[in-house]
Amino acid sequence: MIHDTKLFQVRNFDFHLRHLLVIGILAISFSISAMIRSQAADYGFQLNEFDPYFNYRATQYLLDHGVNAYVHWHDDMSWYPQGRDVYSTAQVPLHFTDAILYKIFGGGTSLYNFTIIFPVI
Repeated sequence: MIHDTKLFQVRNFDFHLRHLLVIGILAISFSISAMIRSQAADYGFQLNEFDPYFNYRATQYLLDHGVNAYVHWHDDMSWYPQGRDVYSTAQVPLHFTDAILYKIFGGGTSLYNFTIIFPVI
């Protein structure tokens, strides 16, 4: 069949037409998703809605105060008047991932701008 046509070989692996098709579909999918996720930048670099701003604030708290303080953080600015136990009610892996990637790739940019660009990454 056509999809079993051998194109070339790299060491012990034979590249077939179907591999090229999969690579092409993945490249198109990643490109389209990056374009869709970056459309918000057309209207300026700002956090829209409350959830992205809370995620930015939680990541800033994690970077400023450390993991131990973050785990025991009771946020009085959320869910007024009771407040909120952030570690048990928030998207903790998102905050840790954002903080780690900011430390690695943040460079000279602010955490605010990095949080805006983070969904594209």
